[in-house]
Amino acid sequence: MNRWLPAVALMTLIFAGTAALAEENQEAEKSLINCWEYYEKTKICPKQVCDFGCLGGVYFKDCEMTCEPKPCFEIEPSQCPTDRCQLQIGCEAKEVCYPLNDYQPSCGDLAYAGSDAQCCRGMIKRCGVEFFDGSCDMSARYSMFSVPICLPCGNGVCNQFENACNCPEDCGKGYKKNKTYTGFDADRHAEEERRRREAEGN
Repeated sequence: MNRWLPAVALMTLIFAGTAALAEENQEAEKSLINCWEYYEKTKICPKQVCDFGCLGGVYFKDCEMTCEPKPCFEIEPSQCPTDRCQLQIGCEAKEVCYPLNDYQPSCGDLAYAGSDAQCCRGMIKRCGVEFFDGSCDMSARYSMFSVPICLPCGNGVCNQFENACNCPEDCGKGYKKNKTYTGFDADRHAEEERRRREAEGN
C-alpha cells in the first residue's frame, strides 16, 4: 500500500493547484466582465453583476434594451466585482459589496463611508436610515446606506447626514423610541478585530 503514497500525494498537489487556478480564473472573470459585451456575444445578461432593462433605466414600450453593470451594493458579496467594487463591513457586521473608494484617507471626514479608515477626531461611525413615520432601518441592506458613515454625533447639533436613527443623541428629541442608538457599533467591531489579530500574531 505504501507504494501508492507518492502518487496520492502528487494527485493531491495537482488537484489543489487546479482548484486554485480555477478560483483565480473565476475571480478574473468576475472582475473583468463587461456586461454589454457579454450580452452582445451570448445574448445573456449575467444577473449576478448586471441588470437587464431599458436604456437609461426608465421603462416604456418598445424601449431599447441594454445590459448594464448592477450597482455594487445590490451585488452579493460572493460575486463582488473587484474592478469597480470592494468588500466592506456593513451595518449587519457582515461583508457587503460597496463602490470602490478612489483613495483611502488617513481618516474619514463627514459622511465618509467604509470600513477601510477610522473616522477623524470628533466623529464616530453610525448606521441607520430614518423614514417619514420616524421608523428606522438599521441595516439598509442592498442600498447605499448599507455601510456605516462618519458623523459628528454627540455635539448637540443635528448635523447634515444625521437623523433620529443614526444619531438619536442629537436628532432624536422628537421621538420617544429613538433616544438610544441601537445599530451596529463599527468602532467597537474594528477594535475587537484589531485585538483579535494581535492575539493571533497577525
